[in-house]
Amino acid sequence: RDVAVTGVQTCALPILITNLFVNGFAEVYEIEDESGRKYRFTGNHQLKTDSGWKRVDQLTVDDNIIEF
Repeated sequence: RDVAVTGVQTCALPILITNLFVNGFAEVYEIEDESGRKYRFTGNHQLKTDSGWKRVDQLTVDDNIIEF
């Protein structure tokens, strides 16, 4: 599915990983923003849209992602 990404706010600072959970295999979704940057998420990851938080596997082309 194609998803439009506009006006995305991202964090440029490194984030310390404190825990790692191995949950098996999952389908990975790739989202490309307007500048061509690509992001990969599993379907259960939630992104903030202009209509609230949504799972990546439930996004549609009509969703406007405002924050990862």
